[in-house]
Amino acid sequence: MNALMGEAWRVLSTFVLRRHRLRTDPRRVSVAIPTHNRADRVLRVVNRMMSDPRIGEIVVRDDASDPADFDRLAAGLGQLGPRVRLLRNASNLGALGNKLAVVGDCQGEWAVLLDSDNRFGPDYLDHFYALPAWSERVIYCPQRARPRFDFTFLAGATLDVKALSVLFTPVWQDPLCVFLNTGNYIVPVRPYVAALAPYAGRNVGGADVFFANMVWLQAGGLLHVIPGMDYDHDVHDGSWFKETAVQSKPLVRQLKSALASNDPVAIATLLSTMGMT
Repeated sequence: MNALMGEAWRVLSTFVLRRHRLRTDPRRVSVAIPTHNRADRVLRVVNRMMSDPRIGEIVVRDDASDPADFDRLAAGLGQLGPRVRLLRNASNLGALGNKLAVVGDCQGEWAVLLDSDNRFGPDYLDHFYALPAWSERVIYCPQRARPRFDFTFLAGATLDVKALSVLFTPVWQDPLCVFLNTGNYIVPVRPYVAALAPYAGRNVGGADVFFANMVWLQAGGLLHVIPGMDYDHDVHDGSWFKETAVQSKPLVRQLKSALASNDPVAIATLLSTMGMT
């Protein structure tokens, strides 16, 4: 019995010390939150993150929301101190343009690109900080979007276009499409902006994350799915994908078809023209 208790105590002590080490790591990340008419959701999300010292800054970029919504957002964020910055677009950039803009606003080298209707706790960053190194060639992805979307079949995988194309069997096509278009990734700020800047004005509706991932992969970047890294994903009637479903679903089908073909020319051709206005 004493031996069992001693082993349990050792395991618990190791866990506590590891968590303390991860949560007192001196490296800092930014959190980039694009938003449109979601003041109340953003305020709840930001308040939850203020106690994590690893978050060096929280940057919120408002995409020309209604004045009343923006005023409520500004009033709430204005009480949280200098770690939180709020910027506002004079005109609507759309999902892709606003996400690229808010990542570009970040002063840190790494940013959690967080949709304004989603949230995460300290465990999310624990798994990122537990990695032995962070590579600027890689976008780091969660393994699960609770409560509905599970990508654990990809946990630990590092993915390029070829690897994803091989996985695009009839069994895995739908889960892969959800994974590629869900988001809330941790991105290397400068390489991400450089890869996507030429596409900032594209009108791709709620297919924006899938499109951005394909641009990143086509430019030679990678996606890595971190085991254990989960976030909370709100599925609601006001989601951007649902609001743009008529436009977004055909674009997702085109992206899916190009990826399944494993044809670099077809992928490049599609990306060069998709969302042009």
